[in-house]
Amino acid sequence: MNYFRPHWITQRLMNTVFLSTGLILIGAFGLYFSTIIRNPYTVLYPSALILGAVCFLLLKNRQSTSDFTYDTNITKLVLAGFFVVFFLLVTQYYEAGFWRTNGVFYLTFSLYILAGLYIITGGRTPIALFLVCAAGLTTRITALYASREYIGVDIYGHSPPIQSIAAEGTLETFATSKYFYAPFYHIQAAQGQLLFDVGTKEALTLTTMLSVVIVPALIVFVVTNRLWNRQIALLASLLYTGSDEAINWGVHLIPTSLGIAFFSISLLSVLLYYVKGDRRAFVVFIGSIAALMLTHQISLFISATLVLGFSLAIIAYTLQLPAKVTHISLFTGFAVLVDFMVTGYGGPDGSETFFQRILGTFIASLMMADTDARPEVAFPADPNISPGGAAAMADIQLLGSSLLLFFAILGALFWLHSSDETDLIFVALCLGVAVTMLLVFTLVFPMIGMRNLIPSRWWAFTYILLAIFAAPGLMFFAKQVGSVLPRPDVASPILLVTLLIPFVVLMGGAADASADDPFIDEGFSATRLGITDTEQALGKHTNEYDPETVPIVSDSHYPYTSGTASMDYKDPQSLASKDPMLVANREYMSKKPAMYRVQFEHGPARVFGGVPIGQLNPSYKSTVYDNGDDELLWVRRR
Repeated sequence: MNYFRPHWITQRLMNTVFLSTGLILIGAFGLYFSTIIRNPYTVLYPSALILGAVCFLLLKNRQSTSDFTYDTNITKLVLAGFFVVFFLLVTQYYEAGFWRTNGVFYLTFSLYILAGLYIITGGRTPIALFLVCAAGLTTRITALYASREYIGVDIYGHSPPIQSIAAEGTLETFATSKYFYAPFYHIQAAQGQLLFDVGTKEALTLTTMLSVVIVPALIVFVVTNRLWNRQIALLASLLYTGSDEAINWGVHLIPTSLGIAFFSISLLSVLLYYVKGDRRAFVVFIGSIAALMLTHQISLFISATLVLGFSLAIIAYTLQLPAKVTHISLFTGFAVLVDFMVTGYGGPDGSETFFQRILGTFIASLMMADTDARPEVAFPADPNISPGGAAAMADIQLLGSSLLLFFAILGALFWLHSSDETDLIFVALCLGVAVTMLLVFTLVFPMIGMRNLIPSRWWAFTYILLAIFAAPGLMFFAKQVGSVLPRPDVASPILLVTLLIPFVVLMGGAADASADDPFIDEGFSATRLGITDTEQALGKHTNEYDPETVPIVSDSHYPYTSGTASMDYKDPQSLASKDPMLVANREYMSKKPAMYRVQFEHGPARVFGGVPIGQLNPSYKSTVYDNGDDELLWVRRR
């Protein structure tokens, strides 16, 4: 093995009591910050840091139970139960008209629990991985096809180029497109459409969805298995596959989804190169970075942040600059710089490069960075509307993610505490520094109003590293707590399964994971992105009108319109103007999670809260089309 030797200073700083104290202090500062800016992230994540560190300190010296014992007959029964539940799920889904009812959700959650139970009872590795991927794919397919259109927002901009490539057999559609420099996702989907002779939605399922589910699941398993054991590795794969953001990007199938798969490959290859010095791993890493350059710039930047985190960790670990770090860092930095400077923002005809655009917006955000820029502070205190982002979330939407962070903290501290081998400590430090850097971009910068790197897209990448830490943390917690219960050999596995239940429900039921129709629908941000049959019928009727002649508006997540409904703050009558327009008034438009534009004194903003179309003066509107649930209105101020 070709591991780096730690410097003595670094060894002392990695004392788990010292690190636990640091995490508690950071968490305490975060809770104090929540008195200034209150949202689920500023409350639950600091709490997870504190609880994770405190639980570790309380449990670290307790004698744990031995490895779980199991009966092979139980394993066979669990496997049979998985397929019975799968059959019931498919039947229920079909009878519900391809809609995810509560019953479908309960059965979906059961699939993950049974996959976890199969892992805990010592099931065979290939079958366990199959069950994890099967549960993951079932969740995503049933969510995607619960909508009569796509799930998401950006996908409606990506599907036309795919259809054009498949129809014309050329890349001419990219000549003036903003996707000119990153066409890999569109080409792959178009190839799938032609190869399997299916529609665009089905082609994305057979290409992008399979990639974003199977590749990360396998790589999380491989990485964790090399560091721990088969059982913990399988749990890590299950935790990631069942997490809300992983499900989200397995349903909202855009270039970010494919970027997650390539990010996973770059993670594995860079670890193998650093740990084993395998030149083949370096070649694979180069290939993954090249693929990211042709797929998605933000995903490429996230991978570069991962590499930077690894590089800083190794320098801190050795207090030297090893040649491997130089090779990886120089290549990655060069690749990102070339890609950002060559890529024209908005396409080949763009007036500035992607680098200029990102740098300009970053500097502007930096100069204006302030907590006062946060919507929680700047937005008026109105219970009927909410700004976007974290301010619109209910605490319960982040409980699953907070559980993952809690177990990741436990796992990271246990990792350092239990291992005297330099290889495990080295990898733990690399992953720990990398995930810290990713969390800085996703949590710290947005707190002061800097969001130009789209932090919401970073979570699925960050979860990969958190899951690798969380699996040993979950096992450690179950064994340590189980040791104080009667019959620890039985209590510990039961406790482990019990802990999986809230994780699976809170993750799989969160709005991000069930965007077709949120299972946990508390909070303004729990938006339904699925399109019903009547909404599709309304959309087809709107196609009879030319949006260039008369604008067609609705809430911002309805895809059949040319614009978003807009009004002055607290003036519903301003929804109408002297110029006529059509309003696609779907029933959901008046619900709390619907989003539209409001003009405030300081400027316009998108808000949640439901469009108050019902308060509009009846003389300003007339019905053009009505299918019983949704209607098309002709709106004009008289």
